Amino acid sequence: MAGSMVEPVAGCGERGAVLMGNPAGHGRRPQMLGGNPALVAVIPAYNEGLVIGSVALQTKQHVDRVIVVDDGSADRTAETARLAGADVIRFEENGGKAKAMMAGFARARELGYQVVVMLDGDGQHNPDEIPTVAAPVLAGVADLSTSLTSSPPQVIQRLPLLLSLNRIP
Repeated sequence: MAGSMVEPVAGCGERGAVLMGNPAGHGRRPQMLGGNPALVAVIPAYNEGLVIGSVALQTKQHVDRVIVVDDGSADRTAETARLAGADVIRFEENGGKAKAMMAGFARARELGYQVVVMLDGDGQHNPDEIPTVAAPVLAGVADLSTSLTSSPPQVIQRLPLLLSLNRIP
């Protein structure tokens, strides 16, 4: 999808790709787009001008839309993300990752998306893992799925790489 400039949204685990969706309730499939489940990526970014273009381009291979939230960067993060085809929300001042994510979620909801995948803008997450992480939510069997990336290798060998929560209290 072609990128566009999006005005900042008013008022709105550090490591690991997280996918959240199905706000209408567990067991319901998300909205469809062209016969496939609609999926949007929200990528908060702060001074990631050197890598955000690659992150956005790789992510676009697995989602219907990429929303980059530039959290007051002093570099060319917003311009680079836009050139890579991402929708961009730009804050003039750094408000923190939580504010950036909330703005991205608000924009995704405005656009009608029910399923969101989050990646960091620094390239630490592999966008090629999106289909695996997204599968339980897109299938309607989970409301949240997360990928572990911060555990030591020996722990990862003993834990499943994908955790799915069937119910969120």
